[in-house]
Amino acid sequence: MSPSPPSAFDPWFQARCPDVTLESARAVLELVAEGATAAFVARYRRDRTGNLGEPAVRKVLRARDQWERLVGRQAIILESIERHAT
Repeated sequence: MSPSPPSAFDPWFQARCPDVTLESARAVLELVAEGATAAFVARYRRDRTGNLGEPAVRKVLRARDQWERLVGRQAIILESIERHAT
């Protein structure tokens, strides 16, 4: 996933993780995209993530994985619908 998820990610994420601010989640995703691990982000980048601990950082990463699977599945479904429509 790119460091900046699409805007559709925002309400989806907020509904699933109301205890993590969107700004903190985006900071985590940015840091991980740059190569940081969850443990590193939680220990040494709390200033950028709004003081998220490791469980919250991992929660953001799990949500990102779920989002990517959802978007991938949607693409497969749309492709199948288009193929069968002709």
